[in-house]
Amino acid sequence: MAVETEQMRFCEKCRKGTVHHVYEDALELEYRCMKCDETTEMVKTFF
Repeated sequence: MAVETEQMRFCEKCRKGTVHHVYEDALELEYRCMKCDETTEMVKTFF
């Protein structure tokens, strides 16, 4: 089951803190900037 939230994060493209949509599922996190629509994915590791 995926979870959607919003979080304030630093955006590399905007070069400042912006609100991001956060999509989290069992294996990865996806952050999407609400200003420039830049997407960053992080794979979860359990080791």
